[in-house]
Amino acid sequence: MPTVNRRKPRRVKKEKERKEIRTRGEDFVTDYSNTIHIRITPYDFAITFGQIVEVDEEKISIDDRVRIMMSPQHAMSFCKVLEGQIEEYLRRHAGPEKEVKSPGRTKPRRKKTPKN
Repeated sequence: MPTVNRRKPRRVKKEKERKEIRTRGEDFVTDYSNTIHIRITPYDFAITFGQIVEVDEEKISIDDRVRIMMSPQHAMSFCKVLEGQIEEYLRRHAGPEKEVKSPGRTKPRRKKTPKN
């Protein structure tokens, strides 16, 4: 008859919950954005938030307000948190019978290749 290992399972210590203390720096601002532009490199994501200030037949005028830069790792964490918040928003405000549509293009633009 084979021997059975009867050790007690190890208890995994739970990580202690930390109290989060948030403060606002002297230069903290609240702003509104209805347009974004995202630039990526191998090292960072740069997200420029702006406001559309004028639209006519020939152009759209955008006032860039702030650019936030972050590492790719932080951008991925930010994306997961934002997706969770959007799901919560839809659960609370859209419901199964309602649909909330995106106001604009969500796919990145393809760079035009020069014709020879």
